[in-house]
Amino acid sequence: MIVIFSTQEDISTHRVLEWLHYYKTSAVVINELNPIVDVFIEIGALEQDEVSFVLSSGQKISIKDIDVVWYRRGLHFFKFPYGRLNQHTHLQHFYFHLKSEYENLSQYFFELLRPLTIGDYNLAIPNKLLVLREAKKCGLLIPETRIITDKKNAFEQTHINKNITEVVNVKYEKQLFYNRTTLQGAYETNTFFPSLLQLNIKKFCELRAFFFMDRFFTMATMPDVMEVLETDNRDITSTKYFHRVAFDLPLEVERKLTDLITSLGYTTCSVDMI
Repeated sequence: MIVIFSTQEDISTHRVLEWLHYYKTSAVVINELNPIVDVFIEIGALEQDEVSFVLSSGQKISIKDIDVVWYRRGLHFFKFPYGRLNQHTHLQHFYFHLKSEYENLSQYFFELLRPLTIGDYNLAIPNKLLVLREAKKCGLLIPETRIITDKKNAFEQTHINKNITEVVNVKYEKQLFYNRTTLQGAYETNTFFPSLLQLNIKKFCELRAFFFMDRFFTMATMPDVMEVLETDNRDITSTKYFHRVAFDLPLEVERKLTDLITSLGYTTCSVDMI
């Protein structure tokens, strides 16, 4: 059995699941719509800890039944109702305590699954600032970057703003909204929350390199209209503006990327480049 940990809105996960089902491979996705509702872990005298859990769908899974785990993305896979405590000021102390308990349980749970796992729960949210620093140390080119809290320290040249961590997703009814990389316009206030700015770079194409089993599988996204790639190609919802082709990275770039991925502790990941 293949167990996939992901989020409901991740399209790639659903496509992989369709592919697995096409080849009649036993696979299940654990996400916010099919979370773990019951867990049993025994840390005893046995050489290997006993682990089993039940999903909201009713499916019971033992670690003995699992051949491979793919950790795709996400942080919350257990359905425990401690979140409601945060709605009451006098109970917030208990909320943060249970949140800490949950986080420690999750960390240990995925540690038990580590020998079977592709991906790493503990590296779920990369620190973009550390990645940029390590990339520079590995000899890769990075955009000129600043973290600022006052507009007087912004670039004079055209620049973009980005999240320091992950893209923010907001669900409303049956729709998903997420923030995008944009050209920075006029600043509405003089001071603000720490923000990441980068000089805008005009690009010919975007590259995404998937690293797996010590190999790179790279795709180039090339626009039919160059303005499409000015900032973020997610601004265009129709694929008619793009064509995607396989791309061979120069060996020197692959070597530097391998050094970067190794230094960050990943065994599999994807890297975006221009």
